[in-house]
Amino acid sequence: MTEAGTQLDSRTVKRGALWTLAGFGAGQVVRFLSGIVLVRWVFLEADFGVAALVFGFLQGLMNFADLGLAASIVQNPAGHTREFRSTAWTLQALRGLLLAGLAWAVAPWAAQFYEEPLLAELIPYAAIGLCITSLGPTSYHVASRNLGLSRTVAVDLGTQVAAAALNIGWGLLDPRPHVLVWGAVASAVLRWVLIRALMG
Repeated sequence: MTEAGTQLDSRTVKRGALWTLAGFGAGQVVRFLSGIVLVRWVFLEADFGVAALVFGFLQGLMNFADLGLAASIVQNPAGHTREFRSTAWTLQALRGLLLAGLAWAVAPWAAQFYEEPLLAELIPYAAIGLCITSLGPTSYHVASRNLGLSRTVAVDLGTQVAAAALNIGWGLLDPRPHVLVWGAVASAVLRWVLIRALMG
C-alpha cells in the first residue's frame, strides 16, 4: 500500500471514530432528555415497568438466538459480496420471524409468570417490530464495514430523535404502556426507511 493510501485509511478511521463518538454522545443526550420528559409529564412508573418487561423479554429471546450476522458482514472478507449478504439476510429474516412467532406463542405464559395480564397483549405487538427489523436491508452493516459511519450515525440518531418525539407526542394524547410498544414498532419502520433512503 502506498504512503498516501495509508494516510487516507488513517484519516478515514479517525473520521469514523469521531462520528461514532459524536453519535453515541448525541444519542445519550436524546435518551436522557426524552426519559426525563416521559417520566415527569407523560407516563406513570408502572407503565415503564410493563414496557420494560416487554422489551426485556424480547431482548432475551434475541440474545439467546444471536447468530452474529452483523459481525460476519463487517469482518468476513466476503462480507461485501451479494451472495454473502443475501445469505445473511435470509438467515436474519428466518431468525426474526421464528423469534416473533415464539414470542406470540409464549406471551400468555409470560403474562402468567410475571403476573401482568397486559404482557399477553403487548408482547405480540412488540414482536411486529422484531419482524420489521429482521427484514431490514444489510446495507447498514456494509456501511459499517466500509467505515461510512456518518450514515450509520444519521440512521441511529434520526431514529432515536423521531422515536422520542413520537413517544412524547403520542403519550400526551394516550398515556398507556401500549404507546411505548407501538412507538418501538414505528421506530423499527422508520429505521428501515432511513436505511433504504441513505444506504440503498
